[in-house]
Amino acid sequence: MSRYDRHRPLFSDQAWQRLLTTPALIAGVGGLGTNVAMQLSRLAAMRIELWDPGVVDAPDLNRQILYGKDDIGAAKVECARRRLEEVNPELTVGTVCEAIDFERFREYSSVSDTAFVVFDCLDSFAARAGLSDIQNRLSCPIFHAGVESWYGQVTTLLPDGGGYKRAFGADYGASSQPRKPILPHVVSTAAGYQVGEFLRWCESPGATPLSDALLYFDAREMRVRRVEL
Repeated sequence: MSRYDRHRPLFSDQAWQRLLTTPALIAGVGGLGTNVAMQLSRLAAMRIELWDPGVVDAPDLNRQILYGKDDIGAAKVECARRRLEEVNPELTVGTVCEAIDFERFREYSSVSDTAFVVFDCLDSFAARAGLSDIQNRLSCPIFHAGVESWYGQVTTLLPDGGGYKRAFGADYGASSQPRKPILPHVVSTAAGYQVGEFLRWCESPGATPLSDALLYFDAREMRVRRVEL
């Protein structure tokens, strides 16, 4: 029996092939990124590329599920790669210990010569400007999420769909964001929505449930709000 038997029947053959052959670039391997990576690692023998310049520190351990106390001080991308390969040895995992922008992507990425998708797991809109540049030049879909305290937001930015400017305004990258309080279950919920959108994209690359909408959720009051773009 295969480790994928419980979910393989939920995919069409075309979607399953797309899942196997489309590299997933995860920008930011913190709370969102580790949860996204863990969920992807259990889906298929995928190709994943991890981007993050950071090292593990103690406050990360409340929500960054690929790390333990013995990883404190070590590069996040390398710790994450080791853990993902333990979970599923069939994965192909690349790592780049850099902040992502178009120039670094062209220099360091192993997926730049093929069609790929991006999971936006960054913690500031200023950092997302680099992803916007990559999308504008290479027409990759971006699965975005953001979290703070009890709250999260998710959307999918398809190529030629207006990107971050359409969803968040022309000056989306101008504001500075202080270090935010975050709850672990809010992070994992947002990551689940991101992965769910990716799986819907595998079935229908031209449109997903959130390619024309922002989904906001309040995990304290258990409310979900959908805002059409």
